[in-house]
Amino acid sequence: MKKQKTDLELKTIAKDLYNGRIFSTIHLSKPEDAIRVFIPLGWIGKKGIQELIDKGAYFIYEYVEKAMPVAYNSMPMFLSVQYLTKDEYDKVVDYHNKIKKAMEAI
Repeated sequence: MKKQKTDLELKTIAKDLYNGRIFSTIHLSKPEDAIRVFIPLGWIGKKGIQELIDKGAYFIYEYVEKAMPVAYNSMPMFLSVQYLTKDEYDKVVDYHNKIKKAMEAI
């Protein structure tokens, strides 16, 4: 099992997601594009992806600055991948919603 991210790390992810610094599976119009955008997912195949899910992977993402200089259907492509568990993702969504609400209030 992976080490849980701290609240500070999750807040940073929420800010970076809000500011467009992160590309994730929520940006995909078709789930099957995940293996084309996040190349390591294609390398590990269905069995490896299931193992990631079994380890708690819920939200797949990577920082845009790590994208390769090529694209797939106008989407960035990555040779690395990160993930959040469901609990971590729920916290990020909560922080993201608070950031969005604060920015809309300005």
